[in-house]
Amino acid sequence: ISLEEKQGILKKALEYDPANRMIPGALAYYSAALEAWPEARELLKKFPKKEGRPNALWLRLQLLEAQILHYQGLEAEAEAELNEACRRIRDPWFLALCGYLQGRRTEESLRKESKDRPEEMVTGYTALGFWAEGSKDKSMALRFYREALNSFLTDWLEYDFARERIKKIKKANP
Repeated sequence: ISLEEKQGILKKALEYDPANRMIPGALAYYSAALEAWPEARELLKKFPKKEGRPNALWLRLQLLEAQILHYQGLEAEAEAELNEACRRIRDPWFLALCGYLQGRRTEESLRKESKDRPEEMVTGYTALGFWAEGSKDKSMALRFYREALNSFLTDWLEYDFARERIKKIKKANP
């Protein structure tokens, strides 16, 4: 089904289960994929900046706001948000992603760090793709998004995000 349909289903589910924190997280990703920036950022505000024991969704969402700001060309805000998010993160893989987004790591070092684990490929290459897209490097963004799809984790938020962003880029640049 389309991302818009998935988004509609999740919004309905949120009405029935407003305490479920996974739903706003998924909606934030879907809103960003569909370029509904204010909605995505509003949904991100529902997640605390500090977490007792961070889960995978919390870690992924910590970087998403900085990526949205970067995409929107709000570089000072993006850098501040990225730096703050990276200070909160303790997970080695997400710290490696922080290092890349901050310009301190290479793609090759990330590939070695991930050991080609699909879950790290989909999170990593989607983040790299969105960052490249925000830097106006569409060909690099497409390459990274395709790498994310090569994870074959079709039920991950990032997979849907990468697939939607590929469609948007191709539609804008036929």
